[in-house]
Amino acid sequence: MKKLQTAARSAAARSIMASAGALSLVAASLTSVPAAFAAPSASAAAEVNLGASYEELSYAPAPDASLVERSNPAMGAGERERLGTANARTGAISPASTATLSGISATQSSAQGLGAGRAPAAGQALAPGQALAQGRSAWTPSGGTLGMDVSSHQQNVDWASAYAAGSRFAYVKATEGGYYTNPYFGQQYNGSAESGMVRGAYHFANPRTSSGADQARYFVQNGGAWTADGKTLPGLLDIEFNPYPAYGNTCYNMTPAQLTAWTRDFVDTYRSLTGRAPMVYTATSWWSHCVGSPQFGALPLHLASYSTVVGAIPAGWSGYDIWQFTDSGPFVGDSNFFPGTVNDLKVLAKNPNAVHRNWSNGQDRAAEDRSAEDRAVQDSNVVTTATGSIDIRTGIGNFWNKNRSFYGNPIGTEYTLTNGVYAQKFTNGKTIYWTNSHGSHWLVTNGGLDQKFRSDIARFRGLTTNEETRSDTIAVSFANGEGAYWSNAYGTHIINERGSIYATWRAAGMRGVPTTDEQNLGNGLIKQEFTGSTTYVWSAQTGTHRMHTGGAFYHRFLQHRGAWGAPVTDETVTSTGAQIQFASGKVLLWSDAYGAYETNGNGAIFKHWEKNSARYGAARGDESYVNGVYYMDFERGTIRWTAQRGIY
Repeated sequence: MKKLQTAARSAAARSIMASAGALSLVAASLTSVPAAFAAPSASAAAEVNLGASYEELSYAPAPDASLVERSNPAMGAGERERLGTANARTGAISPASTATLSGISATQSSAQGLGAGRAPAAGQALAPGQALAQGRSAWTPSGGTLGMDVSSHQQNVDWASAYAAGSRFAYVKATEGGYYTNPYFGQQYNGSAESGMVRGAYHFANPRTSSGADQARYFVQNGGAWTADGKTLPGLLDIEFNPYPAYGNTCYNMTPAQLTAWTRDFVDTYRSLTGRAPMVYTATSWWSHCVGSPQFGALPLHLASYSTVVGAIPAGWSGYDIWQFTDSGPFVGDSNFFPGTVNDLKVLAKNPNAVHRNWSNGQDRAAEDRSAEDRAVQDSNVVTTATGSIDIRTGIGNFWNKNRSFYGNPIGTEYTLTNGVYAQKFTNGKTIYWTNSHGSHWLVTNGGLDQKFRSDIARFRGLTTNEETRSDTIAVSFANGEGAYWSNAYGTHIINERGSIYATWRAAGMRGVPTTDEQNLGNGLIKQEFTGSTTYVWSAQTGTHRMHTGGAFYHRFLQHRGAWGAPVTDETVTSTGAQIQFASGKVLLWSDAYGAYETNGNGAIFKHWEKNSARYGAARGDESYVNGVYYMDFERGTIRWTAQRGIY
């Protein structure tokens, strides 16, 4: 099921509602639209009374059906999910060039396929009778049953070859809105059944053009009916990203309440016409943004997520019943996965009372028991212990499986946090975290680093290293470029590992442990303190320099930092004590006997003293000005300067 995008998109993009992508969705940022699709003026079609009840809604004219699914590149719903926010369950890697499962690669063909969700390149025609996707993905899920979905983009499909390649079910696009029927529906729907597949029809919803009830009737009248023959899947409602700019934003300019009511109208009407409820096809990001309602959670769910693992689940559902995992093979159109046996699939097809994740729903206990036995055999990749279970095909599971004795047994099951971070705890006091970008890494459960990471996952965005010893600390690095460093005495503190303070500390042998986080002092000044009485101060103009924490220079600097700016030198030892210079030119001179005093580092008095420090000794007062004379007292004399006489 596909969404329309502009013709300016690259040829790699997918073709509208092409569902086989039937089941495919598209990016919400649509910029232009063919003239025929703009038949309803953009302003008129997009206008929706957001305060109107569902019954009070008025509808926009339909698009020109002659252009539906023709010459309009589109992107699959699963592809949209992959390119958006965290979408993958543990182990998912972007399948752009390599299909992987838990970091185990399967080389993909370099040829570009024409899946159901892809339009032909300019001047290229789809080969009639295709069954396998060109350049098809080498990876498919295991432990269940593979299937496919097609639309008019696939034209006449070679169903016998598709069956021989492993497809056991198919969804075929029948209708869109109340204005379009698939001209290849007969060959695709009947041909899939004749090959031995369980098949069903799907309807691409356009909620801006007519009511849910009207579109359900149109669907049933044009191929979407259901019979309890064990070969016909329930009708599928494809409700997803708006493909037409003329109808407003990605939610058709409709509110969640309006879209919820529209969906309820379709579902109830379809049930009254056929004797069973439809299945719902969508993508988590769209549903969460545009509908959000959990009230449809009893309906079987066909979820789009182009990855090697499924990802987040829409509200109301606990998982998926069919997963559209790619539009790049192994079959033409989009490829799907049913997490059960063919017998399970036939039970789902035949049983009018089938609900989400309970396909038999008590109708055939013997068949249910046989299916459970089949699934147990197929679930050999799932390790179950007294404390929990883990799937060794996932990123976390694969990572754990390489060193089980180190982590111990799983506690509970894998769970999702925020921002694409997944986690699972283990009995040896470790938690493994996974993200799509950086894979799996572990922390000590509830330790200082673990608590720091969990306190702001949105900021840190995942781990890039395991917990490890670094110099005198225990540390971990985060995906945002920061690191957390823990010591027993000072707890956990954050360092910007891409910053100058970290580089300076590391160049110094990482001596000392952080006792504070980086602190913003204002005026572009950053400081961080470490054991060993070391404070590093940074500014963009001066870089990073070291001061003695708690010393006279440190306190003077904090008091006058607005006027003096950052240090331009480290605090350094001299023959009389120590000194430091700041961006303003101010220099502080210190001795154990007399303390710290100020002078102008660019002035004649300081320069004269520098050359003659052995003669004058340590400073005993600040550089001062009286009656045209600058002077400064030292241990063994006073240095004076006037414009007329210079130094004397």
